[in-house]
Amino acid sequence: MENLSIWYAENDRNANSRQLFIAIIKEVYGAEEVGVGHHMMFSVQSVHDELPSADMLIFDHDVAKKLWGDNWQAVLTQLALIPISERDTKLADLYYGRSPAASGG
Repeated sequence: MENLSIWYAENDRNANSRQLFIAIIKEVYGAEEVGVGHHMMFSVQSVHDELPSADMLIFDHDVAKKLWGDNWQAVLTQLALIPISERDTKLADLYYGRSPAASGG
């Protein structure tokens, strides 16, 4: 069995989906600066914050409500049923495919 670290997998996931996560963080939090590494760090004015994982961003109810409006629970259920290895592709399809009326904003 190959010795793979969950940390390497998370780093690869964040690197591969970096632009998607940056777009979501900027939209939801109004962040001016975003850094995506092992964690996601961002700044809004002089306040700095950090998200320890992609799924913490994706499945945060306040984030989901802002992105998906009244449909937020159905979207999160759909994303939760997809394997992690496929989740960000589906998230990107949903995020970039939204109509303005479909989101909360």
